[in-house]
Amino acid sequence: MKKREVINLATVAMGIIVFLSAAIAKSNISMQQAPAEAQESTLKEQAKRAGGRLLHQPEPDRSIIYSGIEELLDGSKVVIVGYTQSNRCQLRPDGKFVTTDFHVKVVEVIKGNVKKDEMILLSSPGGFYRFFEPDGAVDVMVRVKGYKHPLNGRTYVFFLDHPKADRGYVLTGGPQGQYDITDGVVHPANQRVKDPLVAKYLDKDVTSFLEEIRSAARKKR
Repeated sequence: MKKREVINLATVAMGIIVFLSAAIAKSNISMQQAPAEAQESTLKEQAKRAGGRLLHQPEPDRSIIYSGIEELLDGSKVVIVGYTQSNRCQLRPDGKFVTTDFHVKVVEVIKGNVKKDEMILLSSPGGFYRFFEPDGAVDVMVRVKGYKHPLNGRTYVFFLDHPKADRGYVLTGGPQGQYDITDGVVHPANQRVKDPLVAKYLDKDVTSFLEEIRSAARKKR
C-alpha cells in the first residue's frame, strides 16, 4: 500500500474515533434523530446546527418484510457469497444521505448474471463523511437503525438488487439482504430479532444455511 494511502486511511479512522468521542460528550441534539423539519435540509446544514458533528440515525426501509429465503431469492436479481475487500464513503448528490461503496469479490454465484472472482460494487447504507470548511471540519456519521454495517475482510451472503438509476448493487430489503458467515455461523445484518429471517437463521450453521439457499435457487431455474 502506498504511503499516501496509509496516511489517508489513518486520517479517516482517526476522524471516526474523534467524532464518536465528541458526539457522546455533546448535548442530545447531535445524538438524537433529527426532527422532521430538519430532515428537509442537508446533512452538512444539520451538522453545522449541531455544532459541527452529527450522528444521523434513520430508519431502514421496512416496506417489505420477507418471510423466508425463497421469497428473498425471488426479490433479488443477484445472490452471491462475497468477500469485502475495500470501501469508500460517498455523499448522495442531494446531500441528505451517506452510503459506503464496498468492493466485493464474488466467491460463489448462487443467482444472477455475475461471475466467480468478479469484483462488484455494493452500495451499503450509512457511513462517515467529513466536510472541509474554511472554519474547520464538519463531521457526519449515518447509522441506519437496526443494521450492522459490513466490515472489510469478511465473507457474506448478499441478496442484491440493481438500483434503477445508479451504479452497482444495493441490498434486497435493506438489512434483510446481508448475512455474515465468516466464522462458521450466520450473523444477519438485520438486528431485529423478531423478524422472520433473523429468528430462523441467527447463529445457524453456515453449511446448512448455504445449502438451503442453493437448493431454493435450483428449484427456481
